[in-house]
Amino acid sequence: MLLAGAAARAGDAMPFTEFAGGEVRDVRGERLGELKDVLFDARDGAIVAFTVDYGRWLRLSEYEAAFAPQQFVPVAEAFVLHVADATLRRTPPVERPAWPLVRASDIVGREVRDRLHRDSGEMVDLLLDLDRARVAGALIDLRDEWEARPVLRRVSLEQLSLPREIGQYATLNVTRERLAGEAQAR
Repeated sequence: MLLAGAAARAGDAMPFTEFAGGEVRDVRGERLGELKDVLFDARDGAIVAFTVDYGRWLRLSEYEAAFAPQQFVPVAEAFVLHVADATLRRTPPVERPAWPLVRASDIVGREVRDRLHRDSGEMVDLLLDLDRARVAGALIDLRDEWEARPVLRRVSLEQLSLPREIGQYATLNVTRERLAGEAQAR
């Protein structure tokens, strides 16, 4: 049960935007830094690593490193990273991942288009199933420019094709109209 309790939200999914910035402590309870990102496989949503932004040895400069989800345990309002100090000092910095690994922060806030390359909205958030270490889906705002309030729809990863390069947009594998209609039918 990975990070049980931390995902006590609708549908047991935690929004990435709430997860990022969470405090990370070492096994002695000392603050290491904060959760910065989630690296996951774009094909099946499997979370490969959480990245932590922390001060390197002696906490002199900021440093981002990746650790397996199983190395984190929730405690009160923080996550404890179970890694020996020597390992922590030797952990290499996170490099730009190659496809199919994707950073959640590279996708959230980006444009979403349909298969005909028409603007279909914005990727508002990714939904994390922390118990299963998977990206459970995404929240997309289908709002048009004349609509004042967000029109949020939850979509599965199967309904999206995620970008292979930074700066590209995610593509809906279903029509925007179908998503809007499914929500109205509920």
